[in-house]
Amino acid sequence: MPTETHFLPSITVQADWPAVVTDVTSTGKPESFWVSIYYNSSVVESLHGSITVRRKYTTNDLFLEGGEELDATLDKDRMTLRVSIKDTRKWPAMAWTVVAPRVSTAAPAAGRNDEKLDFVRPPPTAINAVDLSPSGELIAYGADHGLIRVLDSQDGSIRRELEGHVGDVLSVRFFPSGQVLLSTSNDLTARIWSVLDGSCPRVLKGHTGRVTDCHMLLRGKRVITTSRDGSAKIWECASAECKSTLSIRDPINEMALLKMATYDPTRYQEDPPNASDEDLYLGIFACDSGLVKGVHLSTQETLFECSYPRPANTVAVLDSMTLATGYEDGAVIFWDMHTGQEVASLQASKTAVLQVRSLDARRVVIASADGLLFLVARSKSDGKVAIESVLTGNDLDPVYSVALHGGRGRVVAAGRDGNVRAYELGAGSAAATPAQ
Repeated sequence: MPTETHFLPSITVQADWPAVVTDVTSTGKPESFWVSIYYNSSVVESLHGSITVRRKYTTNDLFLEGGEELDATLDKDRMTLRVSIKDTRKWPAMAWTVVAPRVSTAAPAAGRNDEKLDFVRPPPTAINAVDLSPSGELIAYGADHGLIRVLDSQDGSIRRELEGHVGDVLSVRFFPSGQVLLSTSNDLTARIWSVLDGSCPRVLKGHTGRVTDCHMLLRGKRVITTSRDGSAKIWECASAECKSTLSIRDPINEMALLKMATYDPTRYQEDPPNASDEDLYLGIFACDSGLVKGVHLSTQETLFECSYPRPANTVAVLDSMTLATGYEDGAVIFWDMHTGQEVASLQASKTAVLQVRSLDARRVVIASADGLLFLVARSKSDGKVAIESVLTGNDLDPVYSVALHGGRGRVVAAGRDGNVRAYELGAGSAAATPAQ
């Protein structure tokens, strides 16, 4: 039975608010940035206000003023804001943590061949996929026009550029070593790259639709790819041979993997020759029909299905029982994989949810087509959800891809504006819940 949808109050902040802070620090002249709060309610109106940054002349410390509507404090070292409702007679008491990117780097703008249009600023190259290496040292991104770059996560400098795809790159994944990268494209191929020298030793061909996602199995001897042709393929990396094809019979937008909880490693010796990587995994496929299917990769048996009337764009596993799926109408639904039933449902926007990523068993990062990027937490006690942190800088452009390094609280995101932004949430990020 469908659960009640939690419509989450959300906050958007002027994308360049950190530049306002920097300017006031430098000049001492007060400056303001705008803040909008949406309660997603027909009863409570939205709040559109501003926060003024001022510098104390005696100590040079900064302080914030939010007028009659808002209270705000600044942690300048972490470049985070804490914004709360002051006028609680008109608006429900709420508070949010707002996080600025620590690093931001842009993909090269799309070129123009017409000399008559040289005066026109070229559009940005949209970035469709990002990933963090297991060590957190490197960021890889895949963009339109076949562009793949590997960046230093600390300063955004380019470590490597990988050339070979002739279509837009749709997904990128580091192998466990962090020295090899897998990518997929709408040119119907997947490619395996050496991050060390930029070579492409293997091209995986066989899909008849754009290749939307990819994952490694175990240490990466085999990989799996998904496609809009309605299939998932498992490949032997050493030979580039397709070992099996799963017929999902539905265009696949994204995939997640879960190790089978029933697997008992004592059944085998280490690296047994008769046990395939597929034996260990459940593939979870987010499909265009709205179905989310859990399929055992070895037997190809469908173990569960979760149904919703709008396209499923993205899926993430929270734990051995729960997954989260984002849909075209803005809904995010938490599902019990054992029963196929809804556990919780939330919505912060009516635009498409483009990416859902699990930080841990109760927290997910959500990215949407209106530029919202936020961390949501589910309460352990009552299962209710609330926005914990809002990640800024996107200026209303769609965020297409998110990658996480849960151990370090690091989030990397990118989208249509052609920028890769890295955020540090830290271990003790404040919860954005009803203000006490």
